[in-house]
Amino acid sequence: MRHRYRMSGRMIETFSDHEMIEMLLFRTIKRSNTNETAHRLLKHFGCIWEILRAERRELIRIAGIGTETASLLRLYGAVMGYIYSNTRK
Repeated sequence: MRHRYRMSGRMIETFSDHEMIEMLLFRTIKRSNTNETAHRLLKHFGCIWEILRAERRELIRIAGIGTETASLLRLYGAVMGYIYSNTRK
């Protein structure tokens, strides 16, 4: 997946939602197939944005998500929110 991202010219639009979540999950869930976890997250929360803004305690209820992964997902959400609010000024 990382290779495909690099070869795509870093065009994230070429990836499905679950593939984008998989790439984020791989940062903390090493040596494991993150596909099923990404699908579980999307099924539970509905979309990427809701995953990234979910409470940590909600995230760790999903099989495959530990405290470190939940914290990282929330960090991504916080950074995205910050960027969005500062580009709209």
